[in-house]
Amino acid sequence: MRKLLLPHEILFDEIQITMLAIAKELPHTQAVLRFAKGLPTCITHHDPVEKLTTLRKSTKELASPLKQLMHHIAKFSPFKPIEKALIALNKSYLNIPPIDSELHLLILGTDIFENQELVEKFLRFTNSLELLQTDALRLQKAVLNEFLSHITLTLDRIPSH
Repeated sequence: MRKLLLPHEILFDEIQITMLAIAKELPHTQAVLRFAKGLPTCITHHDPVEKLTTLRKSTKELASPLKQLMHHIAKFSPFKPIEKALIALNKSYLNIPPIDSELHLLILGTDIFENQELVEKFLRFTNSLELLQTDALRLQKAVLNEFLSHITLTLDRIPSH
């Protein structure tokens, strides 16, 4: 079996690990924010501060491997589907709105369930992460497709009994 040698393969692994952390936290956080948007005066026990902080931290962790891959984008020209998916992922990443100031307000004690502007800002953030997650899956599929298309098995290498 011959293996495809993809440039900077370890960076793809870093992206996938970070995306797993985002995928774990995103659905619950979005559900709480949508609940807060629909019922702003309702008291709930679900405080999204910790989850939003975790999502923000994971998002920041994507910066380094993604930036490194984009610096070497020319090396991916033989792998057009990967190159295209990587560019789309980077574009999604760049469109994620910052939430550091808003998170700081929550940490200082602002009640998210009484501030619809905060809820809207966090929903834009999580919706952007949802798009990022979709583009990360497309990248993962492109990488897997390239690997699969370059795997060759020949009967000559299989020992006969």
